Amino acid sequence: MSEGLRQLYKALDTIGKMHTSSIGAGNMEVLTSCPMCGGLETVVVNIDGFQAWKGGALIQDALPELDRDTRELLITGMHSECWDAMFAEQGDVNEAELMDDRPL
Repeated sequence: MSEGLRQLYKALDTIGKMHTSSIGAGNMEVLTSCPMCGGLETVVVNIDGFQAWKGGALIQDALPELDRDTRELLITGMHSECWDAMFAEQGDVNEAELMDDRPL
């Protein structure tokens, strides 16, 4: 994506939104704008997988080739660093405890 388009996208005050464009070969670029810092990030995804996710499929099923941080970027628009900073005040949380579905 051209630098001019990136600057235009940022200037349009689209924080927290995404823009998509087809790049051929069954792929598309997704440009996100972080709601915390306003930074732009481009992710290349499979069109069919992206459409399946937007149609209601779980993102990890629709786009299994993406790592967890990239999937979160698509869901919330947030960079992993901004996500970590937002929850830094919570202190260290054991991720295994968060995944434990047993009653307290």
